[in-house]
Amino acid sequence: KIAKNGWKKNAGHVSAHLDYITRNGTLELETSDGETIEGKENVKEWLDNLELNHSEHPRNREGVSIIMSMPAGTNSECLNKAVKEFCEAEFADRKWAFVLHSEFNDDKTKQPHCHVFLKSKDLLNEKKNLRINKSTLQQYREQFAIHLEKNGIRANATPRDFRGVSKKYSDVRRKPSVLSKYTIKKQEEKLVITKAMWKDLAKLTNGNKEVLAVVDSIGKKDVIEQKNSQKM
Repeated sequence: KIAKNGWKKNAGHVSAHLDYITRNGTLELETSDGETIEGKENVKEWLDNLELNHSEHPRNREGVSIIMSMPAGTNSECLNKAVKEFCEAEFADRKWAFVLHSEFNDDKTKQPHCHVFLKSKDLLNEKKNLRINKSTLQQYREQFAIHLEKNGIRANATPRDFRGVSKKYSDVRRKPSVLSKYTIKKQEEKLVITKAMWKDLAKLTNGNKEVLAVVDSIGKKDVIEQKNSQKM
């Protein structure tokens, strides 16, 4: 699983985030420079070299945090290696760093995961910031799955809808919406509009009324079912 954890608007925000994910320097921070940093002062030194902005402007973005997680029982060493390879391949044009959280180095962790920090601006320090949306995250998941497989971890990067997984508990508990009379009326209007299309279809089939009858019965059945659900 890969999820965007949030944008970091300035150097102070990034510093607080790094303190959190390294547990104030007690956990190792692996960087795009090939270094493994430990200790709060060493983490601060790496941060200072990023030359981040201290602006308090609400639209300022100095970096973004991404969480890459796997189910409990996943080999944390293999996960760590897969995340590192993924970052080296996907983010070669910018500064990044990540920290592994697992049951072996963090008492609060049950599922092994990595916190990845990315600097918004690339190595050329251009003004164009990194953009991450749903499509980008899905691309990351697909590429990450490849690195996981290379390191002996089975992974599936397809969206939930295509995996056939069960709905979340909140989705199961949600009561079905009741269609209002206005909605039913609008559905009936759409049915009338669609009938015009069916007539065109009948012309294409040389006036075959059976075609209209079948499609018309399907459309009416949908409206009747919606009206019945309104009464329930």
